[in-house]
Amino acid sequence: MEIEGIGINADSKRINGNLKRFDEELSVFEEFGFDYVEISPHGVDGIIHGKVNKFKINLIIDTLKKHNLKYTVHAADIINLKDIFNKRIQFSSMKATIDFAHLIGARILVYHCGSYLKYDENGAEFTEYEQRENEIESLKRLANYAAEKEIRIGVENVYQSLRSVLELVKAVDKPNVGLTLDIGHLYFWGKTRGVRYKFLDEIERAMEYTIHIHVHDNFGEPPFLYGYDIENTDTFRLTLGLGDLHMPIGWGEIPYDKVFEIIRKHRYSGVIIAEINSWERYYNALRDIPINIKRLLKGEKIEIHHI
Repeated sequence: MEIEGIGINADSKRINGNLKRFDEELSVFEEFGFDYVEISPHGVDGIIHGKVNKFKINLIIDTLKKHNLKYTVHAADIINLKDIFNKRIQFSSMKATIDFAHLIGARILVYHCGSYLKYDENGAEFTEYEQRENEIESLKRLANYAAEKEIRIGVENVYQSLRSVLELVKAVDKPNVGLTLDIGHLYFWGKTRGVRYKFLDEIERAMEYTIHIHVHDNFGEPPFLYGYDIENTDTFRLTLGLGDLHMPIGWGEIPYDKVFEIIRKHRYSGVIIAEINSWERYYNALRDIPINIKRLLKGEKIEIHHI
C-alpha cells in the first residue's frame, strides 16, 4: 500500500518563533527519515494580526529550502470560525494561513473544528445555530480561495464528536474540504464518554471523507480523573497517564494495529502525520516513528527501541 508520505509536526510551543531551532529540528526530521513536516504558522511567527508576516516570511521560506522535505500546514488552534463576535479577525487569520501554505508550497491545511462560544459582551449573544452557520459559510468562502491555490482544507476532530465534524464537512460541500482524522483525539474523546466500543466503527465511517491523518498515543484518561486539573502540565500528566498526551504510537493503549487495518482496507493514499509535542521527552523515540508507521501499513507489528 502506497501513501503520499510520513511526517511529523514542528510543534509551535517548541519553536516559539526561533528559526534557528526550527532549522535544527528540520535537519533531525530529515535525518530520521520523515518525508513531511507539518508547520504551524504561529510557531514560526508566519502570521501577525491576520496577515502573513512580511518581515519574516522570506526567512521562513529560505529555511525550508535548505531541506529535502515537503510540508503541510496546521492553522493556529485559536482560529475559530464559529466566533461571530470576532468574525473579521478569525476569517482574515484563516485566509492568511491559506496564503502562508501557498507561499511554502503546502497542499494540505489543517483547521481545528470550531467550538461553540457563549457570548455576553455588549449585549451580543449568538445561538449555536448562528455560530454553526457562520462556520459553514466562512469555510465555503475560504475553500473557494484555497482552491485557486490548489490547497485542500482538512477539518480536524478535536473535542467534538466525529459525527458533528463530518456534518460540518458535508454542509460545506466543497471538493477541497475534507476530514483531518486525528486518531488520538478520537480515542480520547470516545473513551472519556464511555463509548470506546464505537472507536473503530467511527474510523470506518470517517475514511470516505478523510484527506489527512494525525497519529499519536494516549490512555484515554481525562486530565482531571483523580481530582487534579493538570491538563497543561505534561510532566505530571504522564505519571498518571492523563489527558491528550501526544505520545509516539505504541506508548499508550490505542490499538493501532486495528486502526491501520482499516486504513489499509480503505486504501488511504494521503499523508500520515505523527503529532508529537514534546521534543526532549521523546527525542530518542523519533527514529522509530516512520519505521513503525511503515510496518503498520504492511500489517506488521511495531517495535520500540528508543525508550
